[in-house]
Amino acid sequence: MQTSLKKTIYIVGTLFLASAGFGAMRQATVELPEGPGKPIFEMACTSCHGLDAVAKNEGLGQDGWKMVIDRMMQNGAALSAEQSPVLVQYLADYFGEGRKILDTSCTACHGLNEVKKFQGFYKREDWQDVVTTMVKYGADVKEAQVPSLVDYLNRAYGKK
Repeated sequence: MQTSLKKTIYIVGTLFLASAGFGAMRQATVELPEGPGKPIFEMACTSCHGLDAVAKNEGLGQDGWKMVIDRMMQNGAALSAEQSPVLVQYLADYFGEGRKILDTSCTACHGLNEVKKFQGFYKREDWQDVVTTMVKYGADVKEAQVPSLVDYLNRAYGKK
């Protein structure tokens, strides 16, 4: 009986540590890109939420983010009516469909650091070539998703 209890404690402890490590790893991948909405997000959102709240809603379009922000304002978020559209645009630009495609399709084969190392060097046409090549190599990106992914890569990592 004693050995069985030790095994159970070991298994439960291992699962707990593994899930905690996975959660920390996922949260560490969420970064706030520079943009006009970043300071608004940091001031109005992170006072109540961690970056995991952004990751949870990642992939929403402008209408979806507007609904989230409107709901947060109704719940007391310190956000003015003038700041709201700036924040909605920021979230749609940097945590919309393109980011979700990157996080689900591209990082299935390589890490985000592979994308980051080209930050500031590639223009839109270069990102288009990269995405086209990756699709040829088997990246799970639908043809209809390519423009969103290319737009996101150019916005977040493109040559300014």
